[in-house]
Amino acid sequence: METSYPDESGGRGIEAPPAFPLAWNDETLDGILGEMAATKPCGSTGIVPLDEMLGGGLWPDVHVLAAEPGAGKTTLALQVADWTARHGSRKVVFASMEMSAAQVLAKSISRLASEQGREPLTARRVMRMRPEDMDAIGRAVGAYRAEIAPNIATVDRKMTVGELAELMDAMPATEPKPVLVVDYLQIMPAPEGDQKTDYQHHTSNMRGLCEIAKRNRTPVLVVSSKNRSGRDGRSLGSLSGSSDIEYGASVVMFLEVDGDSPSEREQNAALPKRPVTLHVRKNRFGAVGAVPLVFLAAEGRYIERVRG
Repeated sequence: METSYPDESGGRGIEAPPAFPLAWNDETLDGILGEMAATKPCGSTGIVPLDEMLGGGLWPDVHVLAAEPGAGKTTLALQVADWTARHGSRKVVFASMEMSAAQVLAKSISRLASEQGREPLTARRVMRMRPEDMDAIGRAVGAYRAEIAPNIATVDRKMTVGELAELMDAMPATEPKPVLVVDYLQIMPAPEGDQKTDYQHHTSNMRGLCEIAKRNRTPVLVVSSKNRSGRDGRSLGSLSGSSDIEYGASVVMFLEVDGDSPSEREQNAALPKRPVTLHVRKNRFGAVGAVPLVFLAAEGRYIERVRG
């Protein structure tokens, strides 16, 4: 029977909404426990101390990787994506909002050639495909084709969060949904005709990405820029665009070139082997701390740095 409430004039008021089907936890406990048992990290990031902080790697949550322009955040995100495709338990969708598929692949080939002990080939040099480099490029391409390519897809156009959601929803439900890597948040387009402010737009996109992770029970790694005013800081407030980036993510990481002063950081940023640190500033389910790395710029890859 419908229930109504009188309005101020004594007439028939609005109809009460239907009751929400609330269930107590003793009824839902087994289902929740089953969901917990099925929720596991998708595999290592390839960086052991980061895996230790995260509890084994990327979990089905939203992870934000933030840095200032040119700090190498795309390179690190791609390295993690390739490692996951190579060794993890899920496939990967790398959504590149800025670079072409050829540019993304060149970064991967550059890194693989270096891992094979070849002379360092920059991504730009890979794209030139000079005859004298084709042996090294061919070997790296062979490794990529056999070990990474079957488990990763590069989408090299700007997609709205709604389009990304449709893409993930269309994946087969019979297997784990792929890890989604978004590069990067602040240039994700708004739906056509959307008149939101930048703040509202970034908020909407971040909430949409959180919903993708939740609905598909899969990790989402989001590359983000920092506010110019916060370039020298690692506070969560330095994330560019919206406070929802901070609040919505389960993990927030900042990638920074080491140095005690702006001039020292500038000098280190020019080194072929750059000392950098990945600062885990928020981890909803684990530890926070610093992961020292070395950025081998010419090779397009990161290696762990021994503390000393």
